[in-house]
Amino acid sequence: MPSTKDYKMIIPEQPKIASFPETSKVWVYQSDREFSLEEQDYISEKLYTFISGWESHGRKLTGTFEIRFNRFIILAVDESISDASGCSIDKSVVIIREIASQTGTNLLDRSLVAYKNASSPIHIVKFNEVSTAIKQGIITKETLIYNNTISSLQELQMNWEIPAKNSWASRFFNN
Repeated sequence: MPSTKDYKMIIPEQPKIASFPETSKVWVYQSDREFSLEEQDYISEKLYTFISGWESHGRKLTGTFEIRFNRFIILAVDESISDASGCSIDKSVVIIREIASQTGTNLLDRSLVAYKNASSPIHIVKFNEVSTAIKQGIITKETLIYNNTISSLQELQMNWEIPAKNSWASRFFNN
């Protein structure tokens, strides 16, 4: 990863995702580990530069990003102004792959499930290990599961962090 010790790009304040319309398109990329502060600076610089020039068929996209819990990269685009096309979405995936490569993280593995109990940090488990974690009491009905399949700001606000009992994992609980 390029060193940010020699310089630090001054990034203007980004609009908060919550300030975008509820219909805004959202993508969540989950890291397999927490980002260091240096990595967060690098990610912010890369995404700021990317979003500043993000276009769809020659039309500027109004986008923003957030890093949440030192582990999730969330991209958003206000599609009430201009829709994100397949090509513009592909370009965002290219930048995410570059970030993953430079930080040594895995940001595209959808088989990893993030969860959080009340007094613990966020943990990661493989999808096929969720039922075992439930049987062992590691994941309970009240454990928050991060639903990274959401695709709109409204879903991010309402269905991203949900109790396991209300998620796809509920099928593994003995009612």
